Amino acid sequence: MSDRERHEFIEQHPRPTNPVEALAHTLQLFEELDDDRLLVQATSGMYGKGERTGLTMGDLREIAGMLKRWAGDDA
Repeated sequence: MSDRERHEFIEQHPRPTNPVEALAHTLQLFEELDDDRLLVQATSGMYGKGERTGLTMGDLREIAGMLKRWAGDDA
């Protein structure tokens, strides 16, 4: 990535300064992913061969929506 590309990226996607901004930042950068895509893996194979637990893109979108509702933000 060139310096110009890096600066353009930073302008479009400022560094998150708190967990809520970090969640929004993650959702924006991975917005094309399907809801069932696992983004945060907690376990693998603990509950059976090939079974994984964690948070999916859909889970993160739902959490973001919950945070907005709790904050009273309709945006």
